[in-house]
Amino acid sequence: MKIKYLVLSCLLVLLMSSCARKGKKSATWIYDKSIDLGKVAPIGVIPDGEHFWITDSDNNQVVQIDAKGAIVKAYQGFARPMHPTLVDGKLYVPEYTADTIKTLAAGKTGFLPILDQPDAPASVDILGDAIAVADFYNHRVIYQKGQEKLTFGEKGKSSGQFHYPTDVQFKHNKLYVADAYNHRIQIFDLTGKYLQTIGETEKMNATTGIFVDDRHIIATDFENNRLLIYDLEGKLLQIIDQHLNKPTDVFVKGDQLFVTNYKGKSLGVFRWGK
Repeated sequence: MKIKYLVLSCLLVLLMSSCARKGKKSATWIYDKSIDLGKVAPIGVIPDGEHFWITDSDNNQVVQIDAKGAIVKAYQGFARPMHPTLVDGKLYVPEYTADTIKTLAAGKTGFLPILDQPDAPASVDILGDAIAVADFYNHRVIYQKGQEKLTFGEKGKSSGQFHYPTDVQFKHNKLYVADAYNHRIQIFDLTGKYLQTIGETEKMNATTGIFVDDRHIIATDFENNRLLIYDLEGKLLQIIDQHLNKPTDVFVKGDQLFVTNYKGKSLGVFRWGK
């Protein structure tokens, strides 16, 4: 009798545990709000303390906004600014129609010297003395480390080839590239060697922006009005297809995800939760 009771008790515990697992919801990104940007048509976004830098290619300006979307500072005279990066308080802004990387620090502008001439730079990232630029019309990544040229890529659909790359990011000792019109993300090591492709099976249509952190690889799927979220191995975790209007860039800060809605002229905010 005691043995039967013990067996039944064990079965009951296992059943309850199984039900709890089935009922448990894993954490995902959940829509929180949209920040209206007025006449600003955002392309790139990057946080700076409590503020955000937004590149506004339609109006040839870079603006700093607060958490409510109010413009704190505005700098005109940029030639169609694209995906920026921020390093040690200095903003680096690719100028799509000027073929330069303009810098902005303490209200003063300058230029980043690079070893190759881009044709419509769409993004820049910097890691120590390494610089990567998405060279849009040349279908390549301009990549240099100090004075060493490691530039790679050409037009095509094979691994290591590009069709209008639009965003680049260093992370995890790798270089991630938004291969926009091949509709995918490509990953390279720090010598420029091809490693992996992500996103082809999800049928993205214009992979314009990427963001990589310690948990996720996130891509903006521009024409499909989606965000695709992968783990670091490339497994699809979540698709967000609500509250987006031509998303171009994405950034995660803490438990919040920020995405630029180019057509919606807004900054979408999602929070991490259940």
